[in-house]
Amino acid sequence: PEDELLVEKDPKVELLFSPFEMTQEGIKPVVVSINNLSSIELYNKTLDWTNSFYIIPNQATITSVPDEKINIKAFAKNVQFGTIMGMDLFADLPYLFVVDFTDGEITMTFTLGGENDDITDENGEVIANTSPSHIFNKNGDVRKMSKIFKAEAEKIMNDLSYAMVDYLLK
Repeated sequence: PEDELLVEKDPKVELLFSPFEMTQEGIKPVVVSINNLSSIELYNKTLDWTNSFYIIPNQATITSVPDEKINIKAFAKNVQFGTIMGMDLFADLPYLFVVDFTDGEITMTFTLGGENDDITDENGEVIANTSPSHIFNKNGDVRKMSKIFKAEAEKIMNDLSYAMVDYLLK
């Protein structure tokens, strides 16, 4: 499934919704209109996509409220979150991807990082934080240390959401 993210995105999908973006206010939800499908059909198709995308055991914890909501708690592996003294730093990025369903529409929401928005190493040490105050300075500019992470995180959120929406449109 991770290889699928490298497949060229369908231009029709990209035009349907604005991408996820990390801002000073956090990550705003993204709404997609899929007019010809009921909430039940959208839910069932999303569940099919989820079960085909997250196939490795323990790769994700998937919980749902039938026909209303699907929560996917998972990790993006080896995300670059910065560079110190010429060395690229990588860690697994925990995320919660929530999809809410109404007739003809889905609302997607991402929460990045674990407890307190933290990113930890394999020993449980906090090595980075995904909260807006750690990504942006007081003037609203992206902190130098966070530029790579912001781009990587946005790519992860958008690759996942595009892949799912592309599946829903088929």
